[in-house]
Amino acid sequence: MSVSFSVSIEETGEIALLNLSPEDAEKAQWDHEFLKQLVNEELSRGSDQVVQEDNENHLSSTHIEQEDAAAEIDNCNDKSPFIWTTNCINLLLALYEDNMERFESGIQRHNKIWASISTAMQKKNYNVTWIQCQSKLSGLKKT
Repeated sequence: MSVSFSVSIEETGEIALLNLSPEDAEKAQWDHEFLKQLVNEELSRGSDQVVQEDNENHLSSTHIEQEDAAAEIDNCNDKSPFIWTTNCINLLLALYEDNMERFESGIQRHNKIWASISTAMQKKNYNVTWIQCQSKLSGLKKT
């Protein structure tokens, strides 16, 4: 039995659809390096399972939500991608909600608030910059 695992590659606008064993899917959800390796192998093969996303209407969000697991690769400044797992996104959303009052008050610059969110995520072993956090949440708001 294989598990369908979709990975959005933000820098190219492609979606890689990986068919993994349940064990590999579980490992990919928690092990960023393993997931990067799987995605790179899929891309190097030039598989038909990589879908070009020319128009957001061609790829409905309901299709992505129906996948067993989802992750997103975000391009950071040093050109090494960060993979946004479901748990990582949930943490980002929780931290954003905790800091929403600070964003709305206008007392503090938003980049300073994002930096504190990034620091909190780094303490949980998610190596993200404040720009990646800001960009990810901005993208989530659009969907």
